[in-house]
Amino acid sequence: MRALPLATLHAIPMTFDRRRRTEDLTGAQEWLYDACVSELSYRRRHTRPVWRACSCYLCFDPFPD
Repeated sequence: MRALPLATLHAIPMTFDRRRRTEDLTGAQEWLYDACVSELSYRRRHTRPVWRACSCYLCFDPFPD
């Protein structure tokens, strides 16, 4: 996950979000979705300077540690 570009990390879960409207995701797809969102959240927390961090619904963790 760490080697993927930011655009790809956004594209994967957004694609799955669209698919969820019409079909159930498989276990592997759910795992990949969660892994991408977790990596996006990690990158947002560690981006410096802070104003460069993405704040989309995938990156912004509503329940920070």
